Amino acid sequence: MRATINLASAAALVLATPVAAFDCIEKKCSEMYSCAEAYHHLTVCGETIRDGDGDGIPCENVCGKTQEEFRRRLGPQPNDVAPQNVTPPSG
Repeated sequence: MRATINLASAAALVLATPVAAFDCIEKKCSEMYSCAEAYHHLTVCGETIRDGDGDGIPCENVCGKTQEEFRRRLGPQPNDVAPQNVTPPSG
């Protein structure tokens, strides 16, 4: 017997499948695939070296040099938690 799936079910499955999470394996900024990955390394992994000038924007070669460019490149975050003004992590 051949299994079939309708288009609506396939779309629901795709939408419900989580995007691959970033890890905390240390990388150079030049190795980051996206601003979201760089932001993850800064905020989740605690890699404060990703923010060399302390302005809260990680890997400026990837995320841009201004808050406006950073927010645009970072894009929407889960639960619409895109930073308005980023405060650098302490430590």
